[in-house]
Amino acid sequence: MGEVTNLPRNPLDRQAFEAFKSTAETVAMQMATRVLSEYGEEGIYAFAFCLNENYKRVSATVMTEVALNSLVEERWAKPRLKRIWQSPEALAVWLRWKYSDLPSHKALAKSPELEVLQKSLSRLWKTANIETSEDYNEVALHLRAALMEALDRVRKQGVLRRCVAFNVFSKSHDLEFSLRISEIINFGDAHRYYRSTVMTAVDARRRAYTAMLADFRTKFEQVALRAARLAVEQYGDEDIYGFAIITDGDWKYVFPAVLTEAGLSEVAKGYGEMQFGDEPVDVSDIDFRTQLRWSAFDSPRHEALADVEGIEEVDKLVRKYWGSADTGSEAAYVDARDAFVDAVLHVLASVRDQGIFRNPVVMNFFTGDQGEQEKFEYSERVNSTDLHEWFCTSSKEGLRIYFEWSDRLTSGKRSKRRAVPGLSSERAGDAEEE
Repeated sequence: MGEVTNLPRNPLDRQAFEAFKSTAETVAMQMATRVLSEYGEEGIYAFAFCLNENYKRVSATVMTEVALNSLVEERWAKPRLKRIWQSPEALAVWLRWKYSDLPSHKALAKSPELEVLQKSLSRLWKTANIETSEDYNEVALHLRAALMEALDRVRKQGVLRRCVAFNVFSKSHDLEFSLRISEIINFGDAHRYYRSTVMTAVDARRRAYTAMLADFRTKFEQVALRAARLAVEQYGDEDIYGFAIITDGDWKYVFPAVLTEAGLSEVAKGYGEMQFGDEPVDVSDIDFRTQLRWSAFDSPRHEALADVEGIEEVDKLVRKYWGSADTGSEAAYVDARDAFVDAVLHVLASVRDQGIFRNPVVMNFFTGDQGEQEKFEYSERVNSTDLHEWFCTSSKEGLRIYFEWSDRLTSGKRSKRRAVPGLSSERAGDAEEE
């Protein structure tokens, strides 16, 4: 047999890893036995190991119906949560898998068994030969698998009742990841229970976000309609081609904006006369109108409607929403953001359906440092097919022109593109992927 080369490098110290596996199995059995003794009468529904974001701290949690009811009672006393969840039962659905908030989780935090497991985990990381991010991920993968195997042994031994759900939680895991782990460790009723209750909680959270935004949608729709009529009144003779809702990267405010051909000509003329860099660059043949057509923040009209009557009250509702929404995890933030986007697009659709503008007008939601694909998705949801296709085609053509004169300006050094006005770094990244 010929010599084997380029074998994948294993960053783990084998002895330290085997010691960690053995310790995890011992600790899992010890803690499961202890949990059954101390919490067996409280309705145990889950037992899990928990890792922090970088996988260097380990703990364990037990979830019980008694602990859940105690947490619901405590949280239901807060007016903010009453506004969101409407009933204790709905709040309980959401809190069921918030393991770090349960009093039973905190009770296990200082267990001597966990101290032993933590020392073994620390040694595993200390002895690992990590040179790249791939090495780091490899170590994380193996230690997570070791914890899963330890829990699987507890399940097979029947230490806890059959319908208890097992898992390895981490603040860096998204929902889909925890469901995959559950499917591997749990079988039959336990996995079905975990999946159904998690998905019920997610649905409840999404409904709660929608309910929280009801007042925002109503008031913002009134303001947006007022702004659209004001736009026609003040800028109707400038040939309006776009009406947008604008926010910043933190999504803490919104305001309507109008895009006009006259305003576009004004900003394009300014770019054509602008001096870029120390050396003169001929940009006389660059079509700045096409390049800047959808660069709303460059438009001289983009703040013309920013102080429309009622917008301050709308912004208070925006801040109230983000102050109340649970954004402690990536999945929760995505749900909160998606609900907010739905509300904004609903407002734009209402403006569209009123037929306020004299000519067909493209609607969209612009959020600062925003990728092109996101803009295309929003456009498709609020515009007719013809307007949406025009928006996408003209946006892509604008990007092409941007790169053409950017290359000319930087002599092909793409690393300097971010210094050129009119394009965010994320937008440029999206274009290069295309």
